[in-house]
Amino acid sequence: MRLKLSDQRSFKNDEFERVINHLEEQSEAKDQQIKELHRLLDQSQQLQLMTEKKLQALKESQRAPESDTESRDDLAPETSIPSVGRSEKPKSFWQRLFSTRK
Repeated sequence: MRLKLSDQRSFKNDEFERVINHLEEQSEAKDQQIKELHRLLDQSQQLQLMTEKKLQALKESQRAPESDTESRDDLAPETSIPSVGRSEKPKSFWQRLFSTRK
């Protein structure tokens, strides 16, 4: 049984339509996947930025006490605590009077 020319054309047209519909469905699915990937990439970038900001703030807060201590030392070096190891006693009146001056 052989198909007529018109039947063959109709069969080919139906087959082409099915292929075209299938390709359109695949294209729509790919578009949805791309949209989802863009959304996930955007979320990932936002989380990365937040993490970097928190890390920077943490580093700055750790540096702040150190710089405060340094600035206090620079402002009042005379008021520093004398070292415990010093055993210098003030000279007595007679030692100061008779000490040799250089």
